[in-house]
Amino acid sequence: MKKKKTVSLLDEKRKDTIAEILEDLRVKAGLSRKELAVIFGVSYETISHYERALTIPPPDVLLKYADFSNVTTDYILNRTSYQIDYSAIMDKKISKDMTISDAVEIIDGLTKEEKEHFAYVLKLFRK
Repeated sequence: MKKKKTVSLLDEKRKDTIAEILEDLRVKAGLSRKELAVIFGVSYETISHYERALTIPPPDVLLKYADFSNVTTDYILNRTSYQIDYSAIMDKKISKDMTISDAVEIIDGLTKEEKEHFAYVLKLFRK
């Protein structure tokens, strides 16, 4: 009988990428591993393991990284290149009775040709 091959939830390449992102976030904050460990309430070795892709942080630590670094967990997990959570931005008003979310909904309902015209007009505003 042939043994079933177990599939890791995260392949080695993804683990390495997550580790790089975590290290980059720490370095951008200007902190040592020891300093970050104190802030997160974990050991220096734990932070070192995360940054060397030996272990992946559990969800509660991922949330601490995200909140501390003002990025999304999807960014840390390399599921998106966007660092910002756009949900808060979508609620911003662009006029007294329209939010960015409302505008996106309108744009989404346009035909391809209308979207091209709209994009052209937006580019004119940049100039």
